[in-house]
Amino acid sequence: MFAKCPPDVLLAVFDGLDARSLVNASLVCSSWTAMAQRVLVRQVSVTSPKAHELITRLAPSEFVRSLQIEYASPLPRILHSLPRFSNLRHLDISFPGFSSIDDPALLTLAPPMIESLRTANRAPVVVAFISAWPTLRFLDATLRSAYSDTLPPPAKNAFYEIRWRVNPFADNDMSDFFWAANNSTHSLRILDLTKLPSVDHFDHFMQSHPHLHSLRLLLLPTEYIPSLSHLSSLLEFVVVEQLTPLLFHHLSPTIQHLSFCAPFPDNFIHSLSAYPDLRQLTIHEVESIPNDIITYCKLRNIVIYTHPAQPPISPTTVRL
Repeated sequence: MFAKCPPDVLLAVFDGLDARSLVNASLVCSSWTAMAQRVLVRQVSVTSPKAHELITRLAPSEFVRSLQIEYASPLPRILHSLPRFSNLRHLDISFPGFSSIDDPALLTLAPPMIESLRTANRAPVVVAFISAWPTLRFLDATLRSAYSDTLPPPAKNAFYEIRWRVNPFADNDMSDFFWAANNSTHSLRILDLTKLPSVDHFDHFMQSHPHLHSLRLLLLPTEYIPSLSHLSSLLEFVVVEQLTPLLFHHLSPTIQHLSFCAPFPDNFIHSLSAYPDLRQLTIHEVESIPNDIITYCKLRNIVIYTHPAQPPISPTTVRL
């Protein structure tokens, strides 16, 4: 009976199963084993020079959805394998040290349905990626070049989101930040800054991006804090320093996640009452939490996470 099921139907069903269910399905009958194995591999990470051999064995495969290239050599062989993954949706080509892929073959060889891209690259190359994939819904881009006068096209997808990060190792004049700020007004949702522009530029940026969902900073001097009042839709605020009463005065009541360093500011519980949607506190460099804060958070179902050391400025990307 099982052998009479059309292969296309079985593959479509298997494609919706998790790994454990696929293993169980492969044991039902011998004719299912090979098909279950085809569907099993959906995420591929290139971590060594010989990884292209594995990719050659996997391809062609319409079931691989995610490809992460962590090792750039031998890049040409890897790129020429991309057309074999016809349903690839998520592509990560961000290497340690903020190196990049500038090979134009990537734009012509990658499948046309890319939805998620993570890259560290020059601004014109990032623009080329956006233009090549109209299906792109999420972009995590670390800009590593000086100013570019090349402008990205308007977002074609209503769910299009951009996360801009300025290269912390580049000793420049923040020109990358200005480029991103001027050309992502309607699509930017997550901003991760390791250094700050001038107060005036920071304020102008916040006014231009009222729909920002997540703001992550190493520090926030007092003169910058009033600019946060422009962020009426902010859901997450991360700063690697202590919170101040002035900060609470300017943060949007829509906040759901606060991440900061101990100690706690005065009247902390009273300040939290202004945020009815708050669901998580992440506290760094903390030795103990006062009992009244623990009790208050339990009553409001606020989850508390504590860490002994300062957090990295660029945690795993989270789509809000």
